[in-house]
Amino acid sequence: MVSDQVRPLHERYGGLQWLDFPLFVLMIRLIVRLSPPFLVENFLKYLPDKARVRFIFRQKLNYSIHQENPLRFNQSFLKRGAFICLFYFGGGSCAWSHGDVHLQIHTLSQKIAHHAETDELLRRALLWRNKGQLDKAWDDYQRVLKQNSINTDALYYGAKTVLERGQVAHAQSLAQRFFLQLKQRPYRQAAYARAYQLFSDIALARGDTSQALQWSKKSMALKSHSVPGEWLRLADLSLQQEGYQPTLAILKQALSRLPGTVSIQQEIIRLSMQENDYKTALCYLDKQLRKAAALRKVVLLAKKSEVLALAGNQQQSLQWRQQARRAFQRLPTSRKSLPAAKQLERQLAKQGDL
Repeated sequence: MVSDQVRPLHERYGGLQWLDFPLFVLMIRLIVRLSPPFLVENFLKYLPDKARVRFIFRQKLNYSIHQENPLRFNQSFLKRGAFICLFYFGGGSCAWSHGDVHLQIHTLSQKIAHHAETDELLRRALLWRNKGQLDKAWDDYQRVLKQNSINTDALYYGAKTVLERGQVAHAQSLAQRFFLQLKQRPYRQAAYARAYQLFSDIALARGDTSQALQWSKKSMALKSHSVPGEWLRLADLSLQQEGYQPTLAILKQALSRLPGTVSIQQEIIRLSMQENDYKTALCYLDKQLRKAAALRKVVLLAKKSEVLALAGNQQQSLQWRQQARRAFQRLPTSRKSLPAAKQLERQLAKQGDL
C-alpha cells in the first residue's frame, strides 16, 4: 500500500546521502569553534571513550579544548561553511519537495517503461494528482486496475480522481467497489473512515447534503485524529440540514477533541452572533481573551463591545470599548502601522473612541 504522501525521492533512491557525513563534520566544526572550552569538554565526556572519536573531535576538527581564545575562528571558513549548510539543508529540501516533482515523475516513468510495477504506477499517479493533472493520474489508476481489479489504493484514489473530474456516477461505482473490498478484509477503522468520507464527498457532489451529512458524521466518529477543517465542514453541513443547536453541539464536540482551537471558537462566535445567542458568543470571547495579546487582544475587546451592544447592554459595551482603546494605545508603533491595525483604528474611531 502507498501512503497518502509520496516519500521524497532522496529517501527512496539514495539521493545525496554521501554528503551527510562531511556536512555533519562541518557543522560540528562550526559549533566547536564558537563554543567555550568548558562546554566542549563536557560534551566530549558523554561520547564513547574511544580513541578514534576523540581523534575526530580533537584532530580532524582542528580544535584544542585548552586553547586560549575559543571564540577565534576563520571568517572565510565560517562563511563558506554557513553557505554550504544553508544550500544543502534549505535549498536542497525545497528542491526535493517542490522543484524535483518532474524528476520524480521522470524516474518513475523510466522504471514503468521497463516494467510497469503496481507500486510505481500508484506513486506516479499520486504525483500527477498533486500536480493537478487528473487525466494522467486516472490513466495510471486504470493501468493498475487492469493488472489487479481489486487494488484498494487504485479504487480509492481513482474514485477521488474521477470525482474531481466531475464524473460523479463513475466515482460512485469505484467507491462501492472499494467499500466491498474493505468488507472482505480485516477491519481497519481508518480505512472505513476514509470510505465514509468518500461517500460524503460524492453525495455532496450530487447535491444531496442530507446523505453527505450522515456519511460525514460516520467518518468523523471513526477518526482517531482530525483537523479543524474537517469539523468545520461537518458543521457547515449540519447547519444546512439540522440548524443552529445541533451545529453548536458538533463544534463543542470538536473543541473537546481539539482543545483551544481558535478557528473553531471563532466559528462558534460567528454562528452564535448570527443566531442572537449572545451569551454563548461572550463565553467564547472570554476564553480567547484569556490567551490573547497585542493586536489580537484589541480585536477581541472591540468584538466583545460589539456583542454587548447587540445584547442591549450599552453601559458595559462602552466600558469594553474604552478598554479596547487603551489596549490599542499601548501597542508599539510597529504594530500600529500594520494594515489590520489601521483598519481597527478606523473602526474604533467610527465608534467615537479614538
